Amino acid sequence: MSNEKVLCIKKENLPNKWIEKYVSLNLNENEFEKKINSFEVIFESRKLAEKNFELKQIIPYILIQNSKKHLTGIYKRKGSEKRLEDLWSAGIGGHINNFDCKKTVYETIKNGMLRELSEEIINLPKNYSITFCGIINEEKTEVGNVHLGAVYKIISDDTNAFLPGEELDSFQFYNTSDLKNLNMEIWSGLALKL
Repeated sequence: MSNEKVLCIKKENLPNKWIEKYVSLNLNENEFEKKINSFEVIFESRKLAEKNFELKQIIPYILIQNSKKHLTGIYKRKGSEKRLEDLWSAGIGGHINNFDCKKTVYETIKNGMLRELSEEIINLPKNYSITFCGIINEEKTEVGNVHLGAVYKIISDDTNAFLPGEELDSFQFYNTSDLKNLNMEIWSGLALKL
């Protein structure tokens, strides 16, 4: 994290409806792509960005579900983000770095999302689809104040084929309707509404 540079957008430049206290905003991919490409981005030191409430770090956040959506992949938080440790998460994701850069902002975000996915999931099923769902935001926690989630969803009925990496502690597929009984991170609840 010491030299990591992460993609950020000035909060003042984002639409108000994106940065309200709790946001689960359905957007189609074309709409999001057009809007996000219109923003100026900066790559800020992650160490500084984590404390700068004038910036939003864009985080791809990937849900994994079966086609009927009654099973959702979840895992126990651990790793570098100590503020989320011991919460259950339904989202796989991470920061967009300067080495993820492509021609447009959206292509950069998508490239970072695919990189994060390949780092967190060692094996994917042969048949799956990835779709963009929308954005999530919360302004209640320290983590939420400096991050904005771009939610993607992977759908596959071959749930046994997913092989998680070390970061996804206790990864399992759980009944989606029972997730409310777990100590879930706020973003997971927001993303599942999409």
